[in-house]
Amino acid sequence: MQILSQSTRARDRSFKLPHYREIPSLKVYLLIEQEPVSLEFGRFVSQGQWTVEVISNLNAVLELPFLKCRLPVSQIYADVSPAA
Repeated sequence: MQILSQSTRARDRSFKLPHYREIPSLKVYLLIEQEPVSLEFGRFVSQGQWTVEVISNLNAVLELPFLKCRLPVSQIYADVSPAA
């Protein structure tokens, strides 16, 4: 899981994410934007292929079957105050 901020977003996406995807044991990743509401949930498929789901609805639920749980997006953003 990586929390993205305005100051780290470019480096996290362009430098860190490709390296994360090369870790053989990594099967899923989650990038969380601070603002606006946006989650990028990546799942390893095979041979370097990933599927990516982007969730930008505060009322959505993130399904995490490998953890046998469901996480409401609203809970992730519960303590985040919108920018002025």
